[in-house]
Amino acid sequence: MAAQNQIAARLRSSEARLRAIVDTEPECVKVLNPRGELIEMNLAGLSMIGADSFEQVKGRPVVDLIAPAYRDAYLQMHQQVIGGARQIMEYELNNLKGRRYWVQTHAVPMEINGEVLHLAITRDISERKHAEEALRNQAEALARSNTELEQFAYVVSHDLRQPLRMVNSYMQMLMRRLADKLDDDTRQMMRFASEGATRMDQMLVALLEYSRVGRKGAPMGLLSSRDGLDEALRFLAPAIREAQAEVQISGDWPEVIACRDEFTRLLQNLIGNALKYHAPNRPPVIEVGVAPLADGWRFWVADNGIGIDPEQFDRLFKVFQRLHTREKYEGTGIGLAVARKIVERHGGRISVESAGDNQGCRFSFTLPAQPPDYAEPEGGAA
Repeated sequence: MAAQNQIAARLRSSEARLRAIVDTEPECVKVLNPRGELIEMNLAGLSMIGADSFEQVKGRPVVDLIAPAYRDAYLQMHQQVIGGARQIMEYELNNLKGRRYWVQTHAVPMEINGEVLHLAITRDISERKHAEEALRNQAEALARSNTELEQFAYVVSHDLRQPLRMVNSYMQMLMRRLADKLDDDTRQMMRFASEGATRMDQMLVALLEYSRVGRKGAPMGLLSSRDGLDEALRFLAPAIREAQAEVQISGDWPEVIACRDEFTRLLQNLIGNALKYHAPNRPPVIEVGVAPLADGWRFWVADNGIGIDPEQFDRLFKVFQRLHTREKYEGTGIGLAVARKIVERHGGRISVESAGDNQGCRFSFTLPAQPPDYAEPEGGAA
């Protein structure tokens, strides 16, 4: 008898220690019977469901505390646990005092005296869910804003071109009709007005090009990057001959997932930039290369041209930013902004290196093996 009393005392002591451990656990710990009724819950759990004591909820179906939208899924999950499976589920909880929580529960089967029970640890994830929702809302708002901005840029630049062309056309007509009646100052002012309208039209064309990057009708697919390079070089062949440039190609050019037109335009803009800004006292030498990365590729276009002041790097990829006057180098200042937009649309990054004036420069961009917005066609890439 004494031995039995000692065993019983040790069991009670062990049970008390286990209860103390469970009750000090900061997360909700609960046990359900096969019918889904509460048979055990710790203090943290009682606090979560708004109960003043376990007696208030003992034997109650826990599904009563779950938001209606998640009850069927929870009951299915419960049956899977009773059947021997481990499960994780997120759902909304309505507690007894009217407060709503987002929770995550980790449930496992537990056998006691031949009966399989449902043991679960449940934690409050409301802050995480609210943060995810806020981030999702911000991303959706940003996407809408970007779409509206691109549509605005497209409409404005498209619709403004016609009146600008009309202004330029009438200005040219007036200069011809009044050629013998204009003094030099008036003729020069009219020429400045005509040239200003022409430059504005060129800027609107560039803005149209910028707004079209990523618009519908430009799908991504599997593309030979070398084919894209060869196409860009064909476009630039007259400029390459005129500058007597040498184009060196290095690396094993891979297949990439990209929009063909945009990838070709990207290389065309970077190589064209190297041709435009070559040093006047030496023929351009342009290296175009590629190297593999762990999760994609790095491409580059390096030249021996006039170089770039490192303090000006931040301005390079912005719309209509020019580092040189129009008198010295023609252009709208949007080519590198288009290049950056194309690269970022494909999930990559673009950067530039240069030691300074007359030291040449190197533009590099990365492309991931799988762009973030790319959905592989059924049956695999094609």
